Formats: sequence, C-alpha cells, structure tokens
Amino acid sequence: MKYTPLFVIVMLYSASACAAYKCVSPEGKTSYQERPCESGKETKVLREAVSSTPKFQPSIDKATAPQRTQDELQAAVRASLKDPDSANFNDLQHVGDGRALCGQVNAKNSYGGYTGFKRFVADFEGVYWAGDGSAQVDIGRPEARRTYVPKANFWGCP
Repeated sequence: MKYTPLFVIVMLYSASACAAYKCVSPEGKTSYQERPCESGKETKVLREAVSSTPKFQPSIDKATAPQRTQDELQAAVRASLKDPDSANFNDLQHVGDGRALCGQVNAKNSYGGYTGFKRFVADFEGVYWAGDGSAQVDIGRPEARRTYVPKANFWGCP
C-alpha cells in the first residue's frame, strides 16, 4: 500500500517524459523515432498526447436537428431497456427547443430487480447513458465512442 503513490508518480512521470522525433531524410522519407535525428532536413519533438478515442463531432447543427416530443423520446429510452414497462423517469428536461431529453431512469434488469436511477440523454440519433466510458471514472474503457458526456454538453443537460 505504501508503494502505490510512488508507483503512480513514476508511471505519470515516465509517460510525460517520452518524446518522439519526426525525422525527414534527404530523400524526403518521414520517420518517427525515440532518438534525435542523425541527419535530415527537419527535427521536431512531439510531446502531445495521442487519444485513441475520436473527439466528439456533432453530426448535425442544433438548429437543424429534428424536433421530437417528450413522449417520443421517452419511448426511445424505454425501447432501449430490458423491461420497458418497468421504467420510472426522474428529473426530465426537454432541452434544445424540443430536440433532446435529459433525465434519469430506473428500470428492472434481467433478474427482475431495479438497478437504480441512471442518467441519460436521448435525441434523434439515439439514447446515451452515463457510465458509458465518457466520464472521468470510466476513462480507458474501449466502448467509449459516441458517449453521454459530449452529448450532454452539446444539448446543455445538467
């Protein structure tokens, strides 16, 4: 236990100390390596973080997104649940001039037990759930592609 903070510090330092050098040979070939270039036209040290997940790019402008009624969006949320009839909604907000619905839903799982309220955003593209890998605690999960947090920020959900 006492070595855990030390391990974390060493790992963070080693990740930030890494550098990649972009080398362009006289023939015009570009290569990347750990050591500085021996010869070539140009050398650049790259220290920017590379993310494996793409940044959220809205597929449509807020103003041109199709409007949906609250009932239509709730039906979409229900359709994505294992037991649609057991859905209990809480803190619903129809945002974006009627183009998205934010809130919480509690529904039964496969075993028949309620799972607790879970945050969601529903719009014309689908339903997005909190805990999908986009929150700070979920970082590193590979399924975090089209995520809850960017959608919630896009539509102005609390």
